[in-house]
Amino acid sequence: MDSSQNRGERKQCLPCLLLLLTILSQTDTIPEGTWRVHNNSSQSACLENEYENDDGVCCDKCPPGFKLTKKCAGVSLRSQCEKCSNGTFQDKTNYFENCFRCSKCKTKNSYEIAACTHLKDVECVCKDGYYKKEINRDTWSCAACKKCGDGERKGKECGGKQDTECLCKDLHYRVNSKTCAFCTNCSSQCAHLCQVSTKTSISPTTPTIVTAPHKLFILALVVSMALTLAVIGYEVVRKLRKRRTAQTSSSSSQPPDPETSIADPTLTYPDPSFEVDDSPLLKCPCVTTVQDPVLPDCVPREIKRHDFIYFVLDVVPISRFKELARRLNVSEQDIERAERDNRAFIDAQYQMLKVWSDGGHGGGSSVLAQSLVHECVSTLKDMNLNSSAESIEQKYCAEVQTFTARASTDTQTCT
Repeated sequence: MDSSQNRGERKQCLPCLLLLLTILSQTDTIPEGTWRVHNNSSQSACLENEYENDDGVCCDKCPPGFKLTKKCAGVSLRSQCEKCSNGTFQDKTNYFENCFRCSKCKTKNSYEIAACTHLKDVECVCKDGYYKKEINRDTWSCAACKKCGDGERKGKECGGKQDTECLCKDLHYRVNSKTCAFCTNCSSQCAHLCQVSTKTSISPTTPTIVTAPHKLFILALVVSMALTLAVIGYEVVRKLRKRRTAQTSSSSSQPPDPETSIADPTLTYPDPSFEVDDSPLLKCPCVTTVQDPVLPDCVPREIKRHDFIYFVLDVVPISRFKELARRLNVSEQDIERAERDNRAFIDAQYQMLKVWSDGGHGGGSSVLAQSLVHECVSTLKDMNLNSSAESIEQKYCAEVQTFTARASTDTQTCT
């Protein structure tokens, strides 16, 4: 009875075993590339030099200098690529359908040193006296090299992407970002002078320790010596005056001899050089007679449009530039068009300010109206970009600065 029951259970398990063997045999017929795609669906299915097409198959990317014309049709089939045409390039492996358009060295004070090929873009460098200032990964400008100021010397020359490095000369300390002053005493900025004086005045074999009681004793000694000298001087002057008064009274009691009185050395005469002028102090004529003149116009009569725009691009932070354009009433449509038409961000910025300047009145095709300069400065101050506004005022208000400096010098001379 038991043996017949075991035979029945074996007959029931046999179909299950056959089904399992059939499924395992089918897995060997699945292509390797298809298994890799479906097995790694939760991870990155393709390699770094591959991309995934619409059917989920990993295709090879096009090499640098080529663009994709047709995706691969299946596993182990290659993509169809085409070389970039003249005037375009592709510098990385890709699966883009278009190549990038070659740039031009349109940045001010730059020139071309290597032409554009299908593998790389044109290479531009700055002229002498300028260095390449990177704005972002794809945008840069040629900035003027910094000149070292008073008391400074060059640490590194300007060139490439490096601006001039200015260091203080020997025995100088830094006053501000552009000036170093000569050390005249032992101070915190001139610690090296303190070290020199310490080495020369203190003997290494007999160290001197100055404590607070010693300082008070030295101060009291100096004060007492000063008081003693003042008392002695006062007594000497008092005795001299007393002796001179006695000689004068004795000489006045006797009639003077005309022959001896002229040559008498004991007689004292008033020195005309010590006459005291009791007249009131003269007031400075420039304070009462000179009236405040009318200040000249803050903006010169002619301002080149492109020079002003490039100067604004240098002083305004990139993160605040779109805000400036919107405050200057440049429409969102013009902003988007400038970004779409220009790959370099600095060219897009230039286009935005050109749209703003074209909308103003006055000036000319290449001359900027004075009212627009005032509008730009006022807008920057409303944005709390006071340093940018001051830079524009310092560059385009030279006449006001000259007059103010001259008036300040005249006032100091009078006082």
